[in-house]
Amino acid sequence: MKLLLLLALFIPATLSQSGEYNPELDGGTRGNPGIKARINQPGFDYFQSKITPLLEQQLRQAQIPPISQCLPQVGGCIQVSNLQVTNFQCPQSIRLHPAPPNQLVITIQNVGVSVTGNLNGQVTILQPIRLFGNIIANANQISITVGLSITRNQDGSPFVQVSRCNAVVRNLDIFIQNGGTLGDLANSNFRTQIGRKVRKMIPGQLCAKIPEIVNSKLNEQAQLIPQTIAFSFL
Repeated sequence: MKLLLLLALFIPATLSQSGEYNPELDGGTRGNPGIKARINQPGFDYFQSKITPLLEQQLRQAQIPPISQCLPQVGGCIQVSNLQVTNFQCPQSIRLHPAPPNQLVITIQNVGVSVTGNLNGQVTILQPIRLFGNIIANANQISITVGLSITRNQDGSPFVQVSRCNAVVRNLDIFIQNGGTLGDLANSNFRTQIGRKVRKMIPGQLCAKIPEIVNSKLNEQAQLIPQTIAFSFL
């Protein structure tokens, strides 16, 4: 026992003189690492297994805001409301890998989703005509890349923020159902134009939802990561 006490007094003094000892260890500054660990590929595979079902669930249950778009070609505007995900195709792959400095990159490949909503609006063809019916959109080969920066809260727990987001929609098909004669006319003449505009809007809508998912879900899980560990468990 006396030998251990002598070592406990002697080693810090020796390390301090050699410049290899951090004086903060005397008081134990919470939030600064006492032990550093390097996460290898199996560790990232584990995190990926936890993140994958979370992302799939959030994408499947996404609340899509109403869409309003004016079309000068037809002299009017359309509104799509009550948008709901009616079909969801799981991603072909979700990959997680590190990136400097202190970042994680999540790559989601080939998601498919079908969305329905209520169509309203008005166009002018000789005279104003009201739009109505249901609009159905099928989007395929959606890819999303999200960069996450990792910092620390005041209590030392990890805090994740979205640093960048990029989404690409390669295929999109839109058609109007139960829209009467005007709906049939739109399907025949304006389907491509409407689809092109909506395809440009989707990446922004997706990336606007990602920070909400990160803040409400990932950071909740990050708060549960233990900040201390007893020597008896080492």
